[in-house]
Amino acid sequence: MDKSPQCISPAASIESVVNESFMRQGLKALPVCNETGLLGIVTIADVKKVPQEEWDNTTVQAVMTRIPLDSVSEEDDLSAALKIMGEKGLNQIPVMSQGKMIGLLSRADIIRYLQTQQQLGIKNKPKPNTDISGRPV
Repeated sequence: MDKSPQCISPAASIESVVNESFMRQGLKALPVCNETGLLGIVTIADVKKVPQEEWDNTTVQAVMTRIPLDSVSEEDDLSAALKIMGEKGLNQIPVMSQGKMIGLLSRADIIRYLQTQQQLGIKNKPKPNTDISGRPV
């Protein structure tokens, strides 16, 4: 899980998100936030709905997926996140605690975790009584 995901302003242009975050940083999605907190999420799929020649004049707010978003709690185990992501076809999911976003969990994060587990020869799966960060609950 990315514990401090970059947030983007709803007023940012799609062009800036594509160039600065998707292309330069390799991100596939960004939380959209303002001073009050999480407003939604903007993904590559959202951006693809707008013709490229309109990216500079279209704000993130116009295309983002708005709250309420599918999310998981920091107390949820990894299987809860995988279930939601699989059922909804999501590539990332916000991790929430007391109504605030505390991280963004991606499929890539899960794959890295499982690969490391396999490389280390760890045969037991994440215990149901651990949270997404692997801490006991």
